[in-house]
Amino acid sequence: YLEVRLNCCGEPLLLALTKGPGGKLPRVFDGVDTSKHDFQTHGGVHVATRQVGGVTAVIASKHSVGGVLGRLRAVGT
Repeated sequence: YLEVRLNCCGEPLLLALTKGPGGKLPRVFDGVDTSKHDFQTHGGVHVATRQVGGVTAVIASKHSVGGVLGRLRAVGT
């Protein structure tokens, strides 16, 4: 997996990208159902999943994550 740690309005934001829905993710995402591809809340943290091309993107933040996740796009290489 690829893990990216960002800052969103002073709050930490974690983005993880993995190949396919069964791909390995960071331990912090253990228990998150990546097959739902929707928004979930765990202990006050917003978590969302989305398929982008052949990659599963999972994002977590105290802020709403829909805006960030909605802007992810697959680009050609």
